[in-house]
Amino acid sequence: MSLYERMHAKLGTAGLIVAVCALVLSLLGGAYAATSSKKGKSKSLTTAQVKKIAKQEAMKYANSNPGAPGANGTNGTPGEKGEKGDKGDPGDNGKSVTEAGATPAECAGVAGGVKYTLEGGSTTTVCDGKEGSPWTAGGTLPANATETGGWVIQDLAAATFSKVSTAISFAIPLATALPASKVQYNAPGYDGSAKSNPAQEHCPGTVAAPKAAAGYLCVYASVAENVNSFIAGLVIEKLDGTGEGASTTGALLSFLAESSGLFGTGTWAVTAP
Repeated sequence: MSLYERMHAKLGTAGLIVAVCALVLSLLGGAYAATSSKKGKSKSLTTAQVKKIAKQEAMKYANSNPGAPGANGTNGTPGEKGEKGDKGDPGDNGKSVTEAGATPAECAGVAGGVKYTLEGGSTTTVCDGKEGSPWTAGGTLPANATETGGWVIQDLAAATFSKVSTAISFAIPLATALPASKVQYNAPGYDGSAKSNPAQEHCPGTVAAPKAAAGYLCVYASVAENVNSFIAGLVIEKLDGTGEGASTTGALLSFLAESSGLFGTGTWAVTAP
């Protein structure tokens, strides 16, 4: 590396120009004063002339290529943690809400309600709801509406030919009771078709999807074990004991046991006339 390159790398362009200027000034100031003479008299250069010469010499190096970038400096150490800030000013106080009863007049004739008033603000009135009416007139199952349910019967110790019963309950009562001719039982395996039981045309459903024609109660069995002859050993009676059929609120399903271990389960559907 040349002397110029070493000086440029160490001093940079600006520093190098200053150094050259200083060197030229010192050299020219002495050299010209010592060697330039006429008729035995020394002739010195003016300061302006020296500066011009120094500038010309320095400009020779002004456009030199810059040196390679220096290595990155190391990171400084983290600053100290700042002091804790001042405590903020207290917020405004919240507003309270008062509660009072509302009169029927304030609730458009409804029995009453509650009024909530914000301190220094508006009042909101919450009124009681109006009393609802039954979903169906008279509280009975509407015409052609169907409701369904399930049933189970069990007596593991039942004696042969003993009667075992279970109740079928209608969640929504019928307007009138059903006669025996309007109540039908479907043994296990019934699939709602004429092939399965031609007489059950009013029970087009299955144990998985029970259905009934208008004015009928259809009982479907999925299991009937140790029952004496499915039909002859079965009775569906009104709950008040007045004979076969169905009461307005349900029916009593009874089986005759063939032997001990009677068990049965299934579904039902009833459709209002």
